[in-house]
Amino acid sequence: MSWRLVAEARKQNKPLMGICRGAQLINVALGGTLIQDIDTQYTPENGNPIVKHDQFPVKWYEPTHRLDVLPDNFLTGTLGDNPIVNSFHHQGIKQLGADLQPAAFASDGTVEAYQSSDASVRAVQYHPEMMFERDKTHLRVFQDFVDYVNAQK
Repeated sequence: MSWRLVAEARKQNKPLMGICRGAQLINVALGGTLIQDIDTQYTPENGNPIVKHDQFPVKWYEPTHRLDVLPDNFLTGTLGDNPIVNSFHHQGIKQLGADLQPAAFASDGTVEAYQSSDASVRAVQYHPEMMFERDKTHLRVFQDFVDYVNAQK
């Protein structure tokens, strides 16, 4: 059912935003693939240590690892330099789907955010909705998306 919603939203040119599982679902619905279990299947090609992406039992609002934000995307300038985010996922993006480009990586090379070429699809692997009580800059992820949607009307 969820895949059909993604397909219909794209067909109608509706903006989409995915968080964690939503980021994974949108990616797969658009033809991408997932690493099924980062801890056992992912070896970073760049030689950096693997980030522990499943931070249980840490509280949701606790930052756990940095994001390396690429230039010229929806996160650029939104969260400041070297933002630290929470992390509660054991799956990750292996290959991005059609028309999707990375927006941010973890230090181990795992895709932590992506967007479509026109920025109408945006996704983050972390949970900004759980971070903003501690750090209000995470609200910008939502506000920027709302601003984008409103500008399309």
